Amino acid sequence: MSFVAEDGTGLATANSYVATAEASQYHDELGNSAWAAAAEELRELALRRATRYIDGRYAFVGCVAVPTQALKWPRTGAFDTEGRLLSGVPVQVREACLELALHLAEGGSVEAATAAEGAIRRQRVGPIETEYAEIERGREFPFVSRLLAGLTVPRGLDRA
Repeated sequence: MSFVAEDGTGLATANSYVATAEASQYHDELGNSAWAAAAEELRELALRRATRYIDGRYAFVGCVAVPTQALKWPRTGAFDTEGRLLSGVPVQVREACLELALHLAEGGSVEAATAAEGAIRRQRVGPIETEYAEIERGREFPFVSRLLAGLTVPRGLDRA
């Protein structure tokens, strides 16, 4: 699969929100040496996987701009929390992709994790018995969620 960065026009073949050159500049400016140390193939893979995570995990405001576009951005009718109309791929989406890609380039993962909600498997107090089951949910990245918070809608309310 070839690496294709979304240019803001709704490419049908895009598989990343960020080009590798932009990613390298971003991480160089922040002193993230792990990015510079990663091979080009790993950088591209990290950007593709970060983009895929974002598109699979978050529901965004507005509607896709082009019916044939591969990614969820660009969008029409999308406004930020200040009421500004968004065009192309917003900086928040690009930065979320960049941060996740760094995590992946450093050997991290975005795979689903099983989390035990409450540690109790079974508890009996007199005639009352309680059991908590394990809940499977996607891995969460609070920093990424904060970056995207003003652009998302609750799951189930997204239209694209």
